[in-house]
Amino acid sequence: MKSRTKYFIFIAVFAVALFSLSAAAFADSDYYVNADGSVLPRFFEGVYAIGGGEAAPLMSDQVYALSAGGLQLLGSATSGGGGGLRYDDGTISIADNVIRVGLFYSYSEARDSGVESSVLENTDGAGFSIGYYDGDAFVYLAQTDENRIVVRPGADRGVYVTGAAGEELIGGMDSTDKSRYLIVRPEPFASLPLTSCAGNRYYGEFGFAALADLRLTVVNRVDMEHYVMGVCASEMTESWPVEALKAQAVCARTYAQRMVRSSVYHYACGFDLTADTYCQVYRGIRGVGENITRAVLETENQYLTNDNALIDAVYSASDGGATEDGENVYGNALSYLIGVIDPYEAAAAQENPYSEWKVTMTPAQLGSKVGLGPIQRVTPTYSHVGNVIKLEFVSTGGETATLLRDRCRTTMGLKSIHYEITQDSAGNFVFTGGGFGHNMGLSQWGAYAMAKYYEKDYRFILGFYYTGVGLSYGVTE
Repeated sequence: MKSRTKYFIFIAVFAVALFSLSAAAFADSDYYVNADGSVLPRFFEGVYAIGGGEAAPLMSDQVYALSAGGLQLLGSATSGGGGGLRYDDGTISIADNVIRVGLFYSYSEARDSGVESSVLENTDGAGFSIGYYDGDAFVYLAQTDENRIVVRPGADRGVYVTGAAGEELIGGMDSTDKSRYLIVRPEPFASLPLTSCAGNRYYGEFGFAALADLRLTVVNRVDMEHYVMGVCASEMTESWPVEALKAQAVCARTYAQRMVRSSVYHYACGFDLTADTYCQVYRGIRGVGENITRAVLETENQYLTNDNALIDAVYSASDGGATEDGENVYGNALSYLIGVIDPYEAAAAQENPYSEWKVTMTPAQLGSKVGLGPIQRVTPTYSHVGNVIKLEFVSTGGETATLLRDRCRTTMGLKSIHYEITQDSAGNFVFTGGGFGHNMGLSQWGAYAMAKYYEKDYRFILGFYYTGVGLSYGVTE
């Protein structure tokens, strides 16, 4: 694919051959790197360029090479990555190690997954306890040895639980107070039994509230690390490189912890985030294997931070060749969400289903996207890394329209904002691009390529996609 990134020269060259030459090969007016002729280490910390009686440190977020004109800066954080991960390994205050995930809920016509009933099956334990939380204390209402129960809503907004034979275990618990969801806990809870719900298996407990239209909100209360395993299995796959999975684990954990009690809507509904693409995809332990388990355990309790706060660790499937500034996508200027040209993702082009795509629209089809008649001309504005951040339309009747930021993707019905626009011989508009998603933060296919083809570890991957961030260990409040 020919993309806008062809206009940006990213020279990922460390000029090792030049560095290996002896100092005697250069005149006194030239710069020398490691005057003993040794090869540069992997990172630039502690490496100096010497010349003219002065010594200057080489920054770890910049790439240099020697030339006849001296030491040349080839790339920096704005064009070649986020500048590297800070190895601070400090601590960050977190709200809780238990996450509440909305599995089924009702928000709008487009986001309506509430269910008429929910069947729970304790697949490797012995029965259930039923109750509610009073603060942090679990209050028992009933216990059963049955491994299969049914939860239903009532017209009184109560929640009813019946056993396999239809006998009532709990009748009509008021669930209008979201702080007192009916909680169903598999036993013996300490041994972490798995519970089957709607075709998936989950660790943790389940919370239920009755909606006004005789349907249920269903919430999975689960340990953060088990939740992260499930997200990694849904957002990536078990077969992906472990270092890519580690990067995904840190992103998923950070994103989830930042959502705890921060979303007004989610909190009002009794959960922290949803299990769909509006937040992070989560299907319990489906697809979790040895690689994902290892990736999560080896990054356990690690969070991405900036200025002693959790970052908004957004990510997308594929960037097509460049990520984008948060300000140019959603209008939020965040110092750690800075667009970078991504030279790594292309290595996985044969595996990445989003590496190249093409969409053709007639002038009339294009006009219908923005409420105009047939389009005569569309003019894109590109960001500093080559993504489309503005589209200006002129119809054959002289009418105009403008799209900004992420609407250049969503309103247009395109996979990403990394594309070019041409016209074919028939006058149709051809959109040729790559990538899938909002283009902010980590690219999942970029992480895959970095780990598989460049042998980069998760710290390098995270430091490339997020600018000026560090890793911190969570400490509960």
